[in-house]
Amino acid sequence: MQSDFQAFLITRLLLLCNKAQFLHTSLEQEQVPKEVGQCNQSIYTHFQTKPVLHFSFTPEQASLVRAFIAKLDTYADEYGMEESKEFLAYPISHNYKHKTTLKLGSACPCDLTKIRNQYLDN
Repeated sequence: MQSDFQAFLITRLLLLCNKAQFLHTSLEQEQVPKEVGQCNQSIYTHFQTKPVLHFSFTPEQASLVRAFIAKLDTYADEYGMEESKEFLAYPISHNYKHKTTLKLGSACPCDLTKIRNQYLDN
């Protein structure tokens, strides 16, 4: 039976969790019709949905969850996954400062590894 990494992660987290929620969050499209002069007043063309998975764990499961998270790189290697080299998401608190610094032609002194890890921790 073939399995993919996402199915593996979700299955393992479901087995470890106390409660799971699968939600669809509304997000604005990257380019909305109004920007290109074709607004039709429909929310369906202005927004898109993004699936969000939220897992809750009991305190008793904390050590098992930490052990699982600690082995994610090993599991990813087993599935032939590669780390993204183009990770461009910054924490909201840093995003405005980062964009302003780049617009002014300066290099932002941010630590990309720290930012990636902070994003993933949230």
